[in-house]
Amino acid sequence: MTAEVATPGSASGGRMPVDRARLDRMLNPRTVVVVGEKGPGYQFLKSQSEYRGNLYSVQIDEKEIPGIEELGVTNVTSMDDVPGDIDLVISAVPRQVAPFITRQAVARGV
Repeated sequence: MTAEVATPGSASGGRMPVDRARLDRMLNPRTVVVVGEKGPGYQFLKSQSEYRGNLYSVQIDEKEIPGIEELGVTNVTSMDDVPGDIDLVISAVPRQVAPFITRQAVARGV
């Protein structure tokens, strides 16, 4: 089902179509992947302690993985290693890496 959202000042007359299923998937994700978060605090991962869906970390820095796993979060080294569908990706990577992460997310249908 598609709805329209007001977009003031847009060339399309202020309305933009929005797929409600995609919006619901983003706002009520079943699987969240956090890419590149580093310690010492792992603030985002810690803040998700009450989240009841699937939470994964993607981190390739071997020094960071033990701290992530201490939180009870499964870490993988690539988005390709996350099982099933991914509903939301949160990226905490340097801007030079962001295009690569974006391509991975798009390839996974996020």
